[in-house]
Amino acid sequence: MTEITPHPGQAAILLEWRTPIQAVVAGTGGGKTQLGYWWLYYHMLRCPGETWGVAEPNYQMLSKILLHSPDPDRPSLETYFQQLGWQPNYRAVDRILETNYGTLYLGSADNPESLEGAHVKGYWLDEAGQMPRQAYETARRRVAFKNGWVLVTTTPYDPTLRRFAESWIWEELEAKAGQGVQYVNFPSTANPKYPWEKFEEMRRTLPSWQFTLWFEGKRAFDQTAMFFDAESLTRLQDEAEGKDILKPYIAGRRYAAAIDPAGQGEANHALCLVDCQKGEVVVDYANNQAVETFAMNAHRILEDYRKPLLGIEANGVGLAMITIFRGLGYINLVYQDEKRQKMGIVSTEGRRRQILVDLAIALRQSALVGLSKAQVEECFSFVNYPKQPPGPAPGAKSDRVMAMAWALWVSFQVPRRIA
Repeated sequence: MTEITPHPGQAAILLEWRTPIQAVVAGTGGGKTQLGYWWLYYHMLRCPGETWGVAEPNYQMLSKILLHSPDPDRPSLETYFQQLGWQPNYRAVDRILETNYGTLYLGSADNPESLEGAHVKGYWLDEAGQMPRQAYETARRRVAFKNGWVLVTTTPYDPTLRRFAESWIWEELEAKAGQGVQYVNFPSTANPKYPWEKFEEMRRTLPSWQFTLWFEGKRAFDQTAMFFDAESLTRLQDEAEGKDILKPYIAGRRYAAAIDPAGQGEANHALCLVDCQKGEVVVDYANNQAVETFAMNAHRILEDYRKPLLGIEANGVGLAMITIFRGLGYINLVYQDEKRQKMGIVSTEGRRRQILVDLAIALRQSALVGLSKAQVEECFSFVNYPKQPPGPAPGAKSDRVMAMAWALWVSFQVPRRIA
């Protein structure tokens, strides 16, 4: 057996064999990838002849980090196995690395098919914070048949912590630590080779949130990048209710609703209903169903609230929904031009910015409460852009937030439109 000298954070992973999912979120240069090599080494020794999966976020990183590493302190995976005397044979066409202790399938998350196929005894996802949740779900599925293990290693990079990939790191790993998940965190300087003077230089010269994320490997908020107030969102997160909340109808209350239909590149249609008098979210419902199916489900929900004033964004899908709701007898749809009966909400850049500002103010002043966990999560992902209205970070969703913003706007119309 080759002698290795792991630091305490690495040793915590290598000494734990019973937990099926192990996660390392650490500072850059802290030894995550080296840990992945050792993790494979130990597991392959214990289970000779098995198959294993290894993945990077994209092929460029797979090539640079594992196949053709320029780092003299961390050889390529093939070279590492050569040093062990395991007689590796890399088949580049199939991205399969064969050794006399087992076979490794190498994949990249930008090509989901490369993660599928084989049942494996263990799966290592390196730099998983740059992968979508699907990669993690695939890894768990691939090891299930052989009752195997998953190792996740990453440094957090995104200032909002809600980029397309990173939210699942916190939701699936950090939040579930001790519940079938071993979660280990260590800074860059846990690696004895990492220069302390550079670590301290980064502490002095970087914004605190960047230093915390990149060099301590911990959660941090860049409040200048976030559109909604972080303190308000944290409070709302503590109070948030379950997904797709449905609160009972209260006689005598006025309600307002809005639907944000899925546009091009968006995943879900979303419905939000608010209690105009209490300033509370009553319904948060989102789904990627077909237009007709979603409209009928939304109708069944809104019927229980006496068909409240309803606004629907007038994009292509929204116009189809408006036609459906008119056929269902909704005479209380929001009109852009009441004389010509031009229905639907026309979303201009200026109006979009204004309704989001109104929503931000309402959340900060607690004028709108009772949000669902999913709504709060989407609010965390909204960032300021210099030359366009605020919107979700790349890859994040905006459906529930926009439905909520439009529902708040519709609620402002209630006193004037309903006697």
